[in-house]
Amino acid sequence: VASSAQDSSVTVNFCAFDGEVFVPKTEITVTDGLAEAYGYDVAEVDHNGNVITEVTIFDVIVAVHEYCYGDLFTPETAENYLVMNTSFITKAFGRNSASIGMFLNDRMPNDGIYNESYGSYTGLACDTAPVSDGDLVTFFYYQDLYSWGDYKAEFSADAFEVSVNEDVELEVTAFSSWYGNSTDDVVAANSVAVPGAEIVYESSDGVFETLAVTDADGKATVSFSEAGEYVLYIKGSVS
Repeated sequence: VASSAQDSSVTVNFCAFDGEVFVPKTEITVTDGLAEAYGYDVAEVDHNGNVITEVTIFDVIVAVHEYCYGDLFTPETAENYLVMNTSFITKAFGRNSASIGMFLNDRMPNDGIYNESYGSYTGLACDTAPVSDGDLVTFFYYQDLYSWGDYKAEFSADAFEVSVNEDVELEVTAFSSWYGNSTDDVVAANSVAVPGAEIVYESSDGVFETLAVTDADGKATVSFSEAGEYVLYIKGSVS
């Protein structure tokens, strides 16, 4: 059965961090095969031998480069900005680096098959990890280049609705990326409160402003003086 054009594309959210946000949360529509259209040699099967037939995280990253660089990003110039060989990205956003990590819906992309021998799921590569409508892809540069144990911070709630000037308490916890392929129970058991974390948002003029700083228990109270939809980010470190 032939696939329609609608079936071959997905709309996802993407954001990128290098210690702090450098690509704010952006909704982007990605077509299957985009990476190949730019000349990238992508995997045909994953580590389990499954044929790759869907939009992948790498397709999303290519689409974000289109979005960020516009007409400067072409099949001829693509590798000036983004390089991927044998499923490893060694350059992104014009920066040479092997210290790149990715989360899919707040966990490392994985095959969902629990491996008893090492107590977690098996990770998927950027060009073998499929994405679906509504997914969130988080791209980041590791800050810990010694043990590669950067912490993934998250709020106690994914979304909330409040009135103008109404206080709401947020709690920030974090877990080491070592546990990114683990079960939710393992992640929860290894999550810690994050004191001193800044809760920031992007203002209308594109500047990131601090709303609040978490207390010793990783909690902070925020409110908004104007109605609207706000995307909040966490900036800080875990000691």
